[in-house]
Amino acid sequence: MKKWILLILILVIFSGCVAQPKVENQQNENETIAPIASNESGVKEIAIDSVIFTRTGIAIKTTDAISQATVTISGNGTIIRKNLEGTTSSFSHDIQWIPDTRYDIEIVSKEGTISLSAYSPSRASPLLIGEVKLEDITPENISQGWSNVKGSVKFSPNGKIIALGSDDGFIRIYDLQGNQAWEKKIAGNITTLAFSLDSRQLFVGERSQDANIYSFDTSSGEEKWKYGAAQVLGTDVKYPPAISRIKVTDNSMYVVASRYLKKHQYSLVSRIYRFDLAGNLQWKMPPTNNYLLSINWLDVSKDGQTIVYATGDWTNSLGTDATIYSIDQDARQQWSYSIKPLKPYFTSASIWQGIAVSDDSITALTSDGRAYLFSNANVSKTDSYEWKANIGTPIEVTKIPIYAYGDSAIIAGENVLYLTGYTFPAYYPNKAPMEHPNATSLIAYDKQGNFSWNYKLEGYSRGISISRDNKYVALAVGKNILTKDASSHGVYVLDLERKGGASSKLEWVYQTEGVAIASDISPEGKYIAAIEAPLKLESGEIIGEHRMIILT
Repeated sequence: MKKWILLILILVIFSGCVAQPKVENQQNENETIAPIASNESGVKEIAIDSVIFTRTGIAIKTTDAISQATVTISGNGTIIRKNLEGTTSSFSHDIQWIPDTRYDIEIVSKEGTISLSAYSPSRASPLLIGEVKLEDITPENISQGWSNVKGSVKFSPNGKIIALGSDDGFIRIYDLQGNQAWEKKIAGNITTLAFSLDSRQLFVGERSQDANIYSFDTSSGEEKWKYGAAQVLGTDVKYPPAISRIKVTDNSMYVVASRYLKKHQYSLVSRIYRFDLAGNLQWKMPPTNNYLLSINWLDVSKDGQTIVYATGDWTNSLGTDATIYSIDQDARQQWSYSIKPLKPYFTSASIWQGIAVSDDSITALTSDGRAYLFSNANVSKTDSYEWKANIGTPIEVTKIPIYAYGDSAIIAGENVLYLTGYTFPAYYPNKAPMEHPNATSLIAYDKQGNFSWNYKLEGYSRGISISRDNKYVALAVGKNILTKDASSHGVYVLDLERKGGASSKLEWVYQTEGVAIASDISPEGKYIAAIEAPLKLESGEIIGEHRMIILT
């Protein structure tokens, strides 16, 4: 009799249990989990805690660690089996799951066998796989016009490491789980990051008295070389120069450096450089003198043969055009096109990050909200654009003209994407009585100039990151100075291949309490890294924290 009792106890302990897991989707992500049951002997049974259907697979978490496990997932006529190494309580399978489909999950481990069925949701959910607490910083202010908190984050081209740069001058390298490899501290504010295409060098731009461009070895953190742009742009304590953009090709890097100062009026200076990857200067544009205008951005075609940038006046005080230039890798001008100020609202024209090139197509988005598409081959012959669209241009509300700031542009396959910023009055000191309809939005056109869709972000995003196959777009969304609605903060991912309008293309939103100030998506589109910063509300309450999050 004792033998039978002992046998029954052994079977109970090692049999596991069949439990109803929490299946994550956007509708039930706050659902609570039932307490873990114990068998008659008082030994805690292992069950599945949650099943999350991510963009690229199925993630499973058990209530306790399991070892020597084999996980089998079957559904929609396919079976995937994976052996887990070591001991773990969370793991994932890469699988292209079908919405609203039953999937059978079986886990055979040293601790026992668990099996269950779960139905996939209509859309994927975000999964937090890494979190890094960062240094204390002054919180963002929800009532301040422009952001006072900055940061940069970038995936390496091989998708294996993440670089992070802070406004306090910290440079850090992490793996995909958030483990830090090394850290450096420089004197300036880090303004931009870029990797060499082989992922062996990290290039860093700063705002400082020297406006250095650095190259670091990504494995060791060793400084390989640096170059100071202040030697040609000038510098002082109050108005130091800055590196605003680094773009890398297989054998070169192109750099935008600029400086502004204000005495009796604004003065602007800027320059473009080309270096080889060893830090040798190839040329400067202009060759002898600085542009007496601002350059904020440039882009380079994939073949490295076309470099596009624009000069302009973001101060709206110098009475100048915004001029787009197309040059080759040897700095020979292919064409230029000038965009006149949008009068009577503005006296100057400028382009912020709204310049992009892909194959033969070049697009530009002016700060006042005008979008253009050029054919690189045709513009020299026609001296004109292929099409133009008014995206954020001024409209009058109660006799006050308001506009949506034109921020960024990118060409993703057949999609031409424009990102708009806050609503501003065209004439100061007026205040905007309401939001411009196209403010804080991601807006898509096709290459023929047809409007496709408009996704309203409700908060400011500083740039567009996109996967290498042009499928996924990731956006870090922060505050809205007009509505002051903190519920829009977070990381947004859209699937450009999903059919339908803007709401159909939204894959998921990972909400943050504070403002999301920067994000990047890994080349293959599987991971997103983002920086959150704390936010001070009008009441004085501070919400959120300074951290990096890694999502899939």
